Amino acid sequence: AFPYALDENGNFVCINDFTKENIIGHVYKCPACGCEMRPRLGLKNKHHFYHKGESCESYIHEVAKLLIKDVFDRSERFYIGYLGENVCQNKEECPFVDKLGCNEDINYINLKDYYDTCSIETRVEDRFIPDVLLTHSEHKERELYIEIFVTHACSEEKINSGKRIVELELNTMEDLLRMTNSFNCEGSVYPSIDESFRNRFFLNDVILRASL
Repeated sequence: AFPYALDENGNFVCINDFTKENIIGHVYKCPACGCEMRPRLGLKNKHHFYHKGESCESYIHEVAKLLIKDVFDRSERFYIGYLGENVCQNKEECPFVDKLGCNEDINYINLKDYYDTCSIETRVEDRFIPDVLLTHSEHKERELYIEIFVTHACSEEKINSGKRIVELELNTMEDLLRMTNSFNCEGSVYPSIDESFRNRFFLNDVILRASL
């Protein structure tokens, strides 16, 4: 089941935003391969877009990029989570440290505190083309690459370039839907990508420091 498509005007749309009334008269296509997609709003199965022809291998990768940009552009805050180590004064004596896993905690950073512009596949210094690039309109030195790992991890050349990079591993449609839910879950004030997405931070977590 495919939850996202592009309409005839190139707008990124989600099947959950439509009813049988307002979906009529539009043409939809796959964000990755451009094949026709047809909405399915039945009563038995979960609403989705039907992908005509062969299934698209690049769908998760392309939709993840569009989804991150869409949410970043329309949100006041955009958090990303990472695992941090708690320093407990009783760590050496506490018998529950290993069992409870209390030596780790999820920390969040609001990327909008440091970046105000999001673009997709923008060439940087004629060298790299990150999947998603975060920059700041007044502080040109601020750059953050967000790379989507579906089948190919971030290259060693890019990792060793000194650039600030966050890699999100999304292997399946379930991973993509989980990211969608993290952006739209009830009771969540602001969208976030938490540590459960197997995030990898490069440059010794420099992204997490105030020097950004």
